[in-house]
Amino acid sequence: MNDASEETRVTLDGTLDVSAAKQLRERLSTALDAGCPVVVDASAVDRVDTAALQVLISFSRDAERQEMGVRWADPSDSLCDTAAFLDVSRFLGLPDVPTPVVN
Repeated sequence: MNDASEETRVTLDGTLDVSAAKQLRERLSTALDAGCPVVVDASAVDRVDTAALQVLISFSRDAERQEMGVRWADPSDSLCDTAAFLDVSRFLGLPDVPTPVVN
């Protein structure tokens, strides 16, 4: 186990979709295996689909079960908006952004 003052940083790419889900899962799993808190830099995410959100939710739950801290560094509006629209922000620990009303 690493010293508690250390952390593992994972930087997410611009597009998180089904084609990137397997690689995303592997990267996040490796981060958890490091045994220290994880910082997820999601500032560059410009598109995210439900497959990638499922991977992120699974990662968040695994981290919680392992009592591993996860911190989001500057999550993009796209990620926050999509998670809020699908009502999954709370599973990720992301800020809940109001969903715009469409008339």
